[in-house]
Amino acid sequence: MKIGILTFHRADNFGAALQSYALQTYLQRKGYDARIVDYRCEAIEQVYSILNYQIFLQRKNLLKSISIFCFNLWNYREMYSKKKAYDLFRSEYLKLSNCNNKEIENLNYDAYIAGSDQIWNFSLLHGLNKYYFLDFPMPAKALRISYAASSEIASFHLFKRYQDDLIRLLESFDFLSVRENQLKDELANYTHKDISVCIDPTFLLGCEDYEKILIKPLETNYILVYHMSETQESVELANFIAERKGLMVVEIHASFYSNKGKRHKRGLGPLEIAGYIKYADTVITNSFHGGALSIILNKELWVINRYESARLKTLLSNAGLLDRYIKSKNEFKENVIDYSKVKSKLESYISTSEQYLNESLNFSCR
Repeated sequence: MKIGILTFHRADNFGAALQSYALQTYLQRKGYDARIVDYRCEAIEQVYSILNYQIFLQRKNLLKSISIFCFNLWNYREMYSKKKAYDLFRSEYLKLSNCNNKEIENLNYDAYIAGSDQIWNFSLLHGLNKYYFLDFPMPAKALRISYAASSEIASFHLFKRYQDDLIRLLESFDFLSVRENQLKDELANYTHKDISVCIDPTFLLGCEDYEKILIKPLETNYILVYHMSETQESVELANFIAERKGLMVVEIHASFYSNKGKRHKRGLGPLEIAGYIKYADTVITNSFHGGALSIILNKELWVINRYESARLKTLLSNAGLLDRYIKSKNEFKENVIDYSKVKSKLESYISTSEQYLNESLNFSCR
């Protein structure tokens, strides 16, 4: 069976890369010929472009566009290093369809899977993107499936703007699943179809799968801070734990809008970031996939987020680790995660998600 996956595989982003690899690898191990459809989403390409001046000039705020362009020029070497690392990851670990955007409708897969990641985040994508709803010509008997599709609660209000299209597109799916309960509840306003809640695809692989491909860092005996958005609270907690344990602090920022210095690691690819997580004494993060891989690798984990994050709370709740979601070092408690309990909590969730994929891909009553 040939399967085409549409996701954010072209995003130079740790989580996007990891979940793309995980879903494709899982399906391949189940005997499917799974490939990532090499769709180039303009909104995603813009986010991760380095020196494309035309993209910056398209922004409404010209002064901001110029400042971002100059910042990227100043950090070009590190940004280029990061882009090369992600390009190398895609070439070595992802099997991509041989097509451009105009040729997608000529692909001949038996099933198409939309997901995972925030493919239904209308704020991020500047509206409804038809490709991530599998709205393009395909073989008549091809299955349309979503797996652990995600969005941000902050973009839910945009669903009403595209209500008619959203109702039609959700109805076209043979099987629907999302990653968070909040998105399931919201989409229930636009469809009567059953919507499953499935685990992020990174959990479909085991720790040994990531250990085989990650790159071990030179540093040892450190606390890792992995920021999506830099927060003083994360740094304060890291410094606090490091002082108590006599360790150093390493910081990785998902973007380049962060400090430079010995403790700040920049220009890293996904396998290098995974390596830093693997060999850290403790991981402090506000990244969904930073938290996910920390759990998979059985790391001491703290999630600091000054704002409510449904995605992170869902992740930690499913793992029985909500006590690890804190807002400052004042809530820190000296205790160790019992990963035997975490594994027990996640086993049924993983099993249910695997069952969803198995049943949807073996559906033959179309």
